This record gives sequence, structure tokens and C-alpha cells, in this order.
Amino acid sequence: MLFELPDQEVILHQLEADNRELTNPFRHFYGIQKAKKIHLLLSDHLRLAVSLLQARQKLRVTDASRLRGQWAKNAQELAHSLALLNPLWEEEEWRQRLFAQMKTWEQAFEEKSEGNWHREAALFDEWEARALTMADSLASGLIHQFIMV
Repeated sequence: MLFELPDQEVILHQLEADNRELTNPFRHFYGIQKAKKIHLLLSDHLRLAVSLLQARQKLRVTDASRLRGQWAKNAQELAHSLALLNPLWEEEEWRQRLFAQMKTWEQAFEEKSEGNWHREAALFDEWEARALTMADSLASGLIHQFIMV
């Protein structure tokens, strides 16, 4: 269990629900298959993040290193896939955003493991603000690509 927290399943369920809510509009604009690909990439991104943190918690250095590499590759593929869908979603910009989120996620859990609760909360606030900005960018891209044509 992630940091032995009893609400891990609830948190993971909510993250998956957020993922569905975020990617559902893609179905209407890009079709079911392309939306499904983005949804699966985001699901894998979340799954890899949790697996990485669990490996770090259990001090499985080799597993953590492998998972971090898979997580980075997933982020690159996600950025690439978004850029292919919409010319307003630049691949490098999305890659940088995703990697910044990954770094913040890892830092927050590092702070949590060291008992630095205030710093952890501040990092998650930063992570959430950046996530909302990313969602706004996705919405803006959809609007400019399809509605303001």
C-alpha cells in the first residue's frame, strides 16, 4: 500500500475517475480510438507513478530506476500523442509540463516520507495548480481547433 495509507484505493479510484472526465471530451473531437489511447496513456502514467513510489518506499532501487524510466517514456509518448492530435499542443511544451509534474510528485512523496507535512502540502498545491493549468490548455486547444475555426 502506498505509504500504508488506508485510503489508497479511494485515491486511485478518484484519479481514474478524473482521468475519464478529462479524456471523455476527446471522444467527441478525435474519435473513440484516439481518446482511448490518451486515456490509457494517462492511466499508465498514474499506475507507474504509484508503482515507482511503492518501490522507493520499499527501497527497491533497481525496480524504482526501471519504473522511473518507464514513467518518463510514458510521459514522452503522452506528449507526442497530444501533439499529433492538436497543432496547438506542442510536444516539447507538454513534455516539460509532464516532467515538471513528475518531479513535483516525487518531491512531495519524499517530503511525506521524511515527515515534512507542510512542505508536502505546498508541493501538492503546486502540483494541483499545474494540473488545472494543463487541463485549461487542453480545453483551450479543443476550443481553438474545433469551435473557433
